Amino acid sequence: MFSIIVPVHNVEAYVDYCIKSIISQSFSEFELILVVNASGDGSYKKCKNWEEKDSRIHVIYTEVPGVSHARNLGLKESKGEWIIFVDADDYLLPDALYLFNEKIKSSNDDIDLIVANYTQENLTSHLSNREVIIEAKDCMLALLDSPKYFNEMESGLTYRADVLGVNWAKAFKKSEIVKNKVEFDESITIFEDFLFNLDYIMSINKIKCVDIPVYFYRVTEESLSRTMSANRVLKRIDFINLMCKKDVPSVLEAALDFNIAQNVLRTIVAMGRSKKYYKEVSTSVRTLLNKNDIKKIISEVRNNNLSNGKFQNFAYIIILSFLKKHMYFIAFKIGVVYCKIKHKD
Repeated sequence: MFSIIVPVHNVEAYVDYCIKSIISQSFSEFELILVVNASGDGSYKKCKNWEEKDSRIHVIYTEVPGVSHARNLGLKESKGEWIIFVDADDYLLPDALYLFNEKIKSSNDDIDLIVANYTQENLTSHLSNREVIIEAKDCMLALLDSPKYFNEMESGLTYRADVLGVNWAKAFKKSEIVKNKVEFDESITIFEDFLFNLDYIMSINKIKCVDIPVYFYRVTEESLSRTMSANRVLKRIDFINLMCKKDVPSVLEAALDFNIAQNVLRTIVAMGRSKKYYKEVSTSVRTLLNKNDIKKIISEVRNNNLSNGKFQNFAYIIILSFLKKHMYFIAFKIGVVYCKIKHKD
């Protein structure tokens, strides 16, 4: 049986469609856990209405904000053998659970994670319809350093590499989550999906990748604005500091360092979206760059293949060249120029 966990926070406009996509699945053996966290709109009432109609639905309410807390609550309450995460403004495609169930049955208990694909409006997809079982180590390398490893990973996945860093479009084995004490880090509010996947994949052995979409990712005004605030930039710095403390096997150390360096580059570019708070943000970024561990990573990181996008890769190469020379002001200004070109609005 599957446990489907859906955090619900101010998504009154979307939650009905999300729930309907789950209860209408062609495979019906599941429980749906709706965790309403500090929601100020009519989301809770809608969830309770659905709970009254379907015994498979269980609603939890918490005043504690944050998607990580909501997912952790859902994990504690879950009774299924496999965990599936869904965001309340997205939805499952009709045969998602059927596909997951078929792939689990055909694997003879040899896998601990299924990675499927997704779709979204106006997304050009080139599906291979392949499936393959891969080593967790290979998936880890691609998760941490997608420009170098994603296309080499024998997964058949043909969408963007970010499919590895999100919780959705996947099925996690509950017993492995419990055994390895994997949970969401409630101290951060960005990239919590990535960190959960990182900890989970480091604790398992085999992963089945299936190049079939099971999930619809809805791009909303909120998701488009996530990179616009100074606060978001400061939170990314917190994420970088947390990644610096990660203990990974030696085979992953270079990939982890690259991921940290890439996030530094992304942070510098993101500064260009925060003109009003540029001085505050740039001071914090400069403090980060002056840390000894960050200096070492920047000085040793490769000078090419920094991004999957050609133009972005070129911009990152230029920014990195100035960071290596400790010419931070010029690096920042190049980041601002690139950000303005990238976001013409």
